[in-house]
Amino acid sequence: MGKKIKKEQNGEEEQNKLMSINDIRNRIIKRKLVHQELTKKKKLKKEERKRRKDAGEAPGVPHTIESLRVKDETVLDPIVPGNEEKIEEVKIDVQTDNFESYFNMEYVPKVLITFCDNPTQKSHKEINKHRPEVILNNFTTRLGTSVARMLASLFHYDPEFKGRRVVTFHNQRDYIFFRHHRYQFNKDAKPQLKELGPRFTLRLEYIQEGTFDTILGDYEWVKSGRRHSLESNRRKFYL
Repeated sequence: MGKKIKKEQNGEEEQNKLMSINDIRNRIIKRKLVHQELTKKKKLKKEERKRRKDAGEAPGVPHTIESLRVKDETVLDPIVPGNEEKIEEVKIDVQTDNFESYFNMEYVPKVLITFCDNPTQKSHKEINKHRPEVILNNFTTRLGTSVARMLASLFHYDPEFKGRRVVTFHNQRDYIFFRHHRYQFNKDAKPQLKELGPRFTLRLEYIQEGTFDTILGDYEWVKSGRRHSLESNRRKFYL
């Protein structure tokens, strides 16, 4: 009881202190006091992180939009209990989707990757004709799995590792970032990346079955409504 009263008193004192800072009209003094308060809070957070590290406790999870993501039933996380049935259903679905022939190596895709708009002689030396590796990152839902398979089918299924080229599709908050790198290892066997370009960002508008037909086509998924209505909840993601 005594601790609770003391905590309430400390909270009231802190609130009164903040109110007194807000009541100050001198901007220089007010800015100085606010800076002192922020510095004090940062110091306390740093001490808390050090204490947790010394005690062997797990680091705290930062509060980001992704960490506070709205729960989605279509997320295929094998760690979560009860997802085994969903994962098995997806495995059956991908055996009959439009990209089955690609993953069965029945045809060779053809894609041309251009480089930067103004390539220099130095950047041309890094370019080779080897087929790149493809990395698909953070596609966690059932819809994201379909999108990842579609992007993977643009490139050859048999990469040539000798060229040390890698193409990355990274999904973050339903924005798909494309990057093209060439990697090498230094004397300490640590990898180093050099971006070759191009770089761009994709946003899923719809998925259509069969051939492209905007009039009579059958859509699997469509981004309905305007952007503001679709993004009414910033913590809701689809991929």
